[in-house]
Amino acid sequence: MRLLILRRQLDERDGLNTATLVSGYPGSRLAASTWPWRAGGIVDRAPGCAPPGVNEELALAAVWGSQMGRAVEYAGVDGVAGAWYGKTPGLDRSGDVLRHSNAMGSGPNGGFVLFCGDDPAAKSSTLTCDSQYTFEDACVPVLFPGDQQDVIDFGVHAYRLSRFAGTLVGMKIVTTVADGTGTIDLDPARHPVSVLPSVEADGQSWRTSR
Repeated sequence: MRLLILRRQLDERDGLNTATLVSGYPGSRLAASTWPWRAGGIVDRAPGCAPPGVNEELALAAVWGSQMGRAVEYAGVDGVAGAWYGKTPGLDRSGDVLRHSNAMGSGPNGGFVLFCGDDPAAKSSTLTCDSQYTFEDACVPVLFPGDQQDVIDFGVHAYRLSRFAGTLVGMKIVTTVADGTGTIDLDPARHPVSVLPSVEADGQSWRTSR
């Protein structure tokens, strides 16, 4: 939640008025991060909504819908940032939605990041889990934070990457990070204004068409 608040602060600094849609599987360890939002404690600082999904697939489909800014005009905002949370088995069962949403792409002023809880030692899962290969198979780039500060810093990059490339971005969060504690720096000054690189394709300046 701190990342999503920071993401909105950075958008405001850059002249964008954005909202956030968060959904995922309520049984995931990462679901705990949405409780303050659903309770209304931080909505004023980061306008948006966080309805839990009936299952991982429906949650991912709901967040996918938030990225259709080029096809459907948003009411009162420049874009909607999407965030999905779940565990690796839930990502596996959401393969159809994952591929289709990645093929359609993210909104230019939104971005779509999937926060996936991995359990490599099966601490609280029936099987060991590794989301990296599922993401790779669906052509979704993956970031792998090593601690709580990385979740914040990599998360900012993940949304910028999603907007620039027009793709979904996966965040592989292992048990030690999801269940651990640490001190984080939330100063927006850590994240300078994003200057997109100049990319040419067939001699023309490239920009995602999504």
